[in-house]
Amino acid sequence: MPDSHPLRAGDPPRLGGYEIAGRLGEGGQGTVYLGRAASGASVAIKLLHPGLAGDGTARARFVREVEVAKRVARFCTAQVLEADVDGDRPYIVSEYVPGRSLHVIVQNDGPRTDGALERLAVGTLTALIAIHQAGIVHRDFKPHNVMMGPDGPRVIDFGVARALGAAGETQNVGTPAYMAPEHFTGDEVGPASDMFAWGSTMVFAANGWSPFGNDEMAAVMNRILTGEPDLGVLSEPLRGLVASCLAKDPALRPTARQAQERLVGGAVTPFAAPPPAPAPGAVPAPMLPPLPPFVPNLGPEPAPEPASGSTTPVPDGPVRRGRLVPVAAAVAVLTVVAGGAVWAATRPGSSGGGDGGTKNDRQAAAAEQAGNGGSAGLGGGEKDEKGRPKPKPQDQGKDENGKDKPGGKKKEEQPKGKDQGQDQKPAPGTTPPPAREPANKYTPQAVCNSGGHGGGYYVQRSVSGSGGTAYLLYNSSGYNCAVTLKTRNVGKRSPVSVWIQRSGGGQVGDSGSFEWYAGPVFVSAAKKCVRFGGNGAAAPYGNCG
Repeated sequence: MPDSHPLRAGDPPRLGGYEIAGRLGEGGQGTVYLGRAASGASVAIKLLHPGLAGDGTARARFVREVEVAKRVARFCTAQVLEADVDGDRPYIVSEYVPGRSLHVIVQNDGPRTDGALERLAVGTLTALIAIHQAGIVHRDFKPHNVMMGPDGPRVIDFGVARALGAAGETQNVGTPAYMAPEHFTGDEVGPASDMFAWGSTMVFAANGWSPFGNDEMAAVMNRILTGEPDLGVLSEPLRGLVASCLAKDPALRPTARQAQERLVGGAVTPFAAPPPAPAPGAVPAPMLPPLPPFVPNLGPEPAPEPASGSTTPVPDGPVRRGRLVPVAAAVAVLTVVAGGAVWAATRPGSSGGGDGGTKNDRQAAAAEQAGNGGSAGLGGGEKDEKGRPKPKPQDQGKDENGKDKPGGKKKEEQPKGKDQGQDQKPAPGTTPPPAREPANKYTPQAVCNSGGHGGGYYVQRSVSGSGGTAYLLYNSSGYNCAVTLKTRNVGKRSPVSVWIQRSGGGQVGDSGSFEWYAGPVFVSAAKKCVRFGGNGAAAPYGNCG
C-alpha cells in the first residue's frame, strides 16, 4: 500500500467508485486523497474544499484544471482518469505517482548534485515542452509541483494553469518565490514565465533555497523585480542557462526547447540572453554563444580583520524573519491565501488607449511599492535589512578566532587572516591606489552568539567565495553555526548566501540581498560531520569529533 496519512473526522469514505484509503496532502483548492479502484489500483483523488464548492470562480477553476490537464501529454504529468465537477462535492481522479515532491526530497535528503541534477533539469524541461506545445501555461511551476516518480519527474497541479490566448484573470495566483516579474507588473504571463519558475526551481534543487529568498513576500517581490539571483553552488552547464532563464525581461529568456537543446548538446536555436554585469574588478569568462558570460569565482578573498580593541556591532536579540505582510501597490495588491498568494493586478491602459507606461516603468513602480511595504508590521524601532533591530555596539573583548573557548570543543581549524597593514600616502606624482573595500563591522562570533542557540561560538573553518567569506563555528552546547560575511559591496544591499549541512541531515540555508552578512544558520551536530558554504564556495564534510 502506498504511503499516506490517516483519514480525519469528516473525510469521505468513498468518492464515486473509489474507496478512500488515506490522505496524500492538502492545498488551497482542496484535499488530495489516496483512493483504491475496484480493480485494486491506487489513484489520487483531489476533492474541492467544501467551502469552495459554492464559489462559482473556484468551481470554474476546478473545471479548467480538468480540461487543461487532459490536454497535456500523459508521460509528463499525472494523467486524469475521470472527474465529477458538477456534483455537490467536485473531485478529480488522476493517476497515482508513487514518490515524493522535489521540495520534500531536497528538504529531507539535501540538494541534488551532478548527474541527478542534470537528469532533473532535462526531465522537467521535457515536461514543459509538452505543456507549452499543448498551448498551456502552468503558472505555478515550483519544487512542490514536481513529483519524483520511479520513472522520472512529473509536473503536477494545473489548478492555476490556463490556455494560451485565454482571457487573462484579474488575479495572479502562485507562489511568490517562483513567480516571474510579469506576475507583479501586470504584463502578459506566458511560457517565458514558466521558464523563470523553472530556473528558480533548479536553484532550489542545487542549493536548498530559491534564488530570491523565501521570507517576507514584499521583500521577495522587490528582489525579483530589482535584485540579482543567488545561484549558489550551481555549476555549468546549468549555471549560465539558469541565469538566462531568470532575466527580468521575458523576451530574453530561452524557451523550454532551446534550454533542453543546450543541455543535451543538440543544435541550439539562438536566443537572446542578458549579459549579467560582472562584479567589480572581475573579467567575465568566455562562454559559447548564446549563453551569457558569468563571473567566475576569482579565488579566496580573506575577510578583513577588525582592528585591535575595536568595537564590534552585535545583532540585538535572536535573529528572526519578520511576519508576512500585505503590500498595497499601484500595480499589485497582495492578499495571502492558503498555499500561495494572490495579486489582484490592475493593468494600466486596459480600458483602452496607451500601455500604462513601459515595462521598466511598471517594474520600478512595483518594486518601489514593495520596498515601501516591506517593513510594515515589524514592530517599532529602526530595523536592519533582515528585519531585526539595528545593532548596538558591544566591546568585542575577543580576537577574530575567539580566545575564550568553552570546554568540549571540536577540533579547531582556524582561518588564516590577512595583515591589513597601514594606509600609506602615495608618493608625489604617483597615482593613488583604488579605495579599499570597507571592513565588515560584524564578526562571525557576534552574529552566531545572537542567533538564539547559546553563546561561546568559536571559528573552526572558513571558505572564501565571490564577495564573501563563509565561516563554520561551534559551541559547547553541540551546535554548529554558519554565517557569510560580505567582503565586497560591504554595507550595500547585494546578494549573499550561506548554508550548512550535517551528515545524514538536510541542508539549512539563508540567502537574500543584505548589507553585511547572511545567516546565522544552525544545526545540532555533536559527533557529526558538517559541511558548509556560501556565495558560490563550499567546504567538504569535516569537524566530525
